[in-house]
Amino acid sequence: MPSFADSDISPDDEQTLGDLTPDWVTPAILMLLLAGLAAIWWRGRRFGPLVAESLPVTVRASETMQGRARLTAKAADAAHAGASIRTGTVGRLAARLALGPRAVVEEVADAASDRLGVPRTSLYDLLGGPAPQDDHELIDLARRLAELETAVENTVRTERKRP
Repeated sequence: MPSFADSDISPDDEQTLGDLTPDWVTPAILMLLLAGLAAIWWRGRRFGPLVAESLPVTVRASETMQGRARLTAKAADAAHAGASIRTGTVGRLAARLALGPRAVVEEVADAASDRLGVPRTSLYDLLGGPAPQDDHELIDLARRLAELETAVENTVRTERKRP
């Protein structure tokens, strides 16, 4: 049976971490620490007081809309774009049809159906149907929603013009 006495390791021959590392490691660590401190001092100091900026910054709605449109186009997410278009259309139609801002799709579809004389199921499918899967379906959805908004707008205008 092997024992500790058979080994060539002596109990008084203990090595420290400094003995086990190469000679170049300590100067390299010191150089890295000095370089880190120099970088902190270089990038961390300020060249005068902070500039005061009036907040909140006003961004035009058209810039926000174009930026979100670019992000959605870059993501190629037709379903998300369709949901955004539908949400905007439902909100505008609810306001145009004198419904509350919390009107759900079914209420808007019912009111628009009554106003236009169109079957309710077709408006339910248009305002709350399945999400478009590709760009062609998205374009078709946007066109149909724009036509619906125009038709509702025309009926509201003609009612206002009546004596």
